[in-house]
Amino acid sequence: MTHLRYSFPKTGRHFLLEVRLEAGSEGVFRLENKRPAAPPGHLRLEGELWNAGQLLLAAVAAGWGDCFLAYARREGFRFAGISISVIGQLQPVKGAYKFTGMDVYPEIRLADNQDQRLATRLLKKAEQQNPVAGTLDTALYYHSRILPPEANPSADSSSNQ
Repeated sequence: MTHLRYSFPKTGRHFLLEVRLEAGSEGVFRLENKRPAAPPGHLRLEGELWNAGQLLLAAVAAGWGDCFLAYARREGFRFAGISISVIGQLQPVKGAYKFTGMDVYPEIRLADNQDQRLATRLLKKAEQQNPVAGTLDTALYYHSRILPPEANPSADSSSNQ
């Protein structure tokens, strides 16, 4: 799902943009609400439109996801689900809007009681090797979480029907 948030503090005008990508065990990332791209310079933050900032955040998320999936496959690491949210703060710097920081929230749902140390190592490798994030001149702050396997996934899916 894609989210937009914005705020107007007393110190000046800044925006918080958020993008969230999710994937199941197959490792294919999806956005629930695909939206058309906004024209260049569009910053009205209407929920129906993408803007360049959201596309950049989605690229950061996808770059991390690609790295994690590559390392997980190489190590034979199985997971039940993966999601990543990126929240970027966009504010004026020297008269132009710029991302001044991005908070990255990767979450891995373990498929079974695997070695959490391996999961932690894979998360760190993806942080360090993200090619998109590595090209940015913006501070990135990672807040990774490893979630335990669901207690009884088949019981949960049958109760939703």
